Amino acid sequence: MLRMQARTVAPVHAVPTADLGQAQVAVPQAGVVLGRDHGGRPVRLDLFRPRPLSVVFIGGWWAVQVVALRCLGSGALILVDQAPSGPPVPAGSAAALGHWSTLDRAARGRIHAAAATGTALVPTDPVAPVTDAGQPLLRLHDPGPAGRSVRTAYGPWQTQLTAYSRLTPDSLAAATGADVVLVQRIEPAAAALLGAALSLVPPAVAGLATMDNEMLAAVHDQTVRYLWLAPTAVERQLFG
Repeated sequence: MLRMQARTVAPVHAVPTADLGQAQVAVPQAGVVLGRDHGGRPVRLDLFRPRPLSVVFIGGWWAVQVVALRCLGSGALILVDQAPSGPPVPAGSAAALGHWSTLDRAARGRIHAAAATGTALVPTDPVAPVTDAGQPLLRLHDPGPAGRSVRTAYGPWQTQLTAYSRLTPDSLAAATGADVVLVQRIEPAAAALLGAALSLVPPAVAGLATMDNEMLAAVHDQTVRYLWLAPTAVERQLFG
């Protein structure tokens, strides 16, 4: 029986064992994809890091839902530290407990929320779970109309996101001390106050007051990145 010997025209090339430790592989940029830039390219934001991170969000409930869902898509868990029991939603609060319940069902039980009264939305250990780069934790805090955000020292790969519905003295103070600020369009006077607090240049301040409804500005180290949330068909079905 004639046996055909496997042959190849490619030359034999073996990497010495000593050189394997020097091999490097390029990987895509890490981060949560929050939206797209004016050219349609994905905009990633490093919301989870090996150290605790403080994020302040100023805007509407619809955008909070989108941001939260995209954090879930990156593998994060979400713990809502406080939520008004409502409805109606108290002025100055991001959402009532019922809103979080709706989002939790959409996320298939990966959001844990506790009302301001202490009533648990779902059974959960009040101690934050062990987190790592593959499963970070977003602690979403809704201080409400009279509450002031308190920056808590969490652990590695844990991020506190404090959500405000508008710019107030409390949210301005929180934004000044935050690592990252996410903001939807605000009034020119509010943009001037926030811009001065964050040491932004005049064109960036003007942009905060002229964004489209579905845009978001991400501020970090006096740098502003504008993005379109560009909700998917599923997100529009869930959140409108």
